Amino acid sequence: MDYQLIVPYIPNLRRYARALIGDREGADDLVQDTLERAVRKFHLWKPGDLRAWLFSIMHNVFVNQLKARKIAYEIEIDESIAAPMTYAEIARALGIPIGTVMSRLSRGREKLRRLMEGEGGRGPLRVIQ
Repeated sequence: MDYQLIVPYIPNLRRYARALIGDREGADDLVQDTLERAVRKFHLWKPGDLRAWLFSIMHNVFVNQLKARKIAYEIEIDESIAAPMTYAEIARALGIPIGTVMSRLSRGREKLRRLMEGEGGRGPLRVIQ
């Protein structure tokens, strides 16, 4: 097994990792994790497009790290930090109807839930008459 075959692809892996992660340290960690897995699994590589194989490994490592991070974001919220405020108090302070407060908070919670679940983007469009 000649691991030296991997070395020429390291600059390309670094560029791709930087595009995925955005910062140098995180990208270097991703490259390191990718190379470790590639060396461990080198016996599974079938001669052919080594570059594509390495990039597939990096993509899979990246996705696995995102999933692990998503789980790590589930933390408890300290209720004592936020002052208890009723819908009526919020509506009065903003000068809007209580129903508007309730619907805006509902939409905000739903958007936050989608973002935390990795869905992101916008929700379905609704027809308003």
